[in-house]
Amino acid sequence: MFKWFRDCKTCEAGKARYRDLVRQYHPDNGASGEEMKEITVEFKIWFAKFKNIHETANGEPYTQETESTETPEDFIL
Repeated sequence: MFKWFRDCKTCEAGKARYRDLVRQYHPDNGASGEEMKEITVEFKIWFAKFKNIHETANGEPYTQETESTETPEDFIL
């Protein structure tokens, strides 16, 4: 289903992956603007699904009891 975020199962993992992808595929770093657009669109879709799934200090996933107020725009550069 996801090309860029297929291995990300928690919100923290997805945010970290997005930051790594921006470093690699941002047009300011010589990459195609189309790739960055694709990554951003997928991140928004992925974030809607995983925004309430987080990691404990031990790295175990858990679902947040209350709905997160965070949006993907909070992280998009």
